[in-house]
Amino acid sequence: MPSQATRWNSTFVIVHRYFRFLEFINNDDTLTDFLPGPAANRRQRKFLGDLSKIESVSKELQPCTRAPIAHSPHFEAACVKVLAGKADELARAEATSLRPFVVEDAITETAPMEPEKSPSFVEQLKKHRKLETRASTRYQLISAIPPTSNHVERLFSIAR
Repeated sequence: MPSQATRWNSTFVIVHRYFRFLEFINNDDTLTDFLPGPAANRRQRKFLGDLSKIESVSKELQPCTRAPIAHSPHFEAACVKVLAGKADELARAEATSLRPFVVEDAITETAPMEPEKSPSFVEQLKKHRKLETRASTRYQLISAIPPTSNHVERLFSIAR
């Protein structure tokens, strides 16, 4: 989030605090020259009412684990896990939603030409590492999905 961006909740707190202290500020003659006029105060009161509505909706949605506005909650949860490096913790529905993004490596096995002898320790490690990389599933373009919350925060900080 850019340093100059302000979250809408802090804007609500600032405007709410302004009206709470307005009667005390009006009594101080040194500050009255810097205060906005009555028309600006009316607009700010209306703005505070709008922010109060937004805050109530936000508080209602915060405790929800799955937002009702989410189009594909399994896909979103799966993307979050994959981006966090926890692809092995995907639930069945989450893994199914990411199936179009799976990158499968082409693995070709060649039959040994001579009878097998016991592999050396280094060969065993290489084989073990190869099996680990085969077991890990990679997802194409999941890392290109930007986090939604940043866009929403920017939208609210730009809105005035």
